[in-house]
Amino acid sequence: MVEEKTVLVLDEYEIGAIIRILNDRRTEMLKQQKDPEVVTEILKKVLKAPTKKQRFYKKGKNTNYER
Repeated sequence: MVEEKTVLVLDEYEIGAIIRILNDRRTEMLKQQKDPEVVTEILKKVLKAPTKKQRFYKKGKNTNYER
């Protein structure tokens, strides 16, 4: 069986927000004495996610750019 994966394209601000949200949720779970394993694993994936530079190409003669 093939597992589907989802790829998100996020900027630095969005990644920072996701890391903060996950870390806050993990902290809440620890305070409530719940197992934060799932949140911790997701947080690790976000922190280890590779980066890729976006290239923009000229679209015709005008100055509009297209990805």
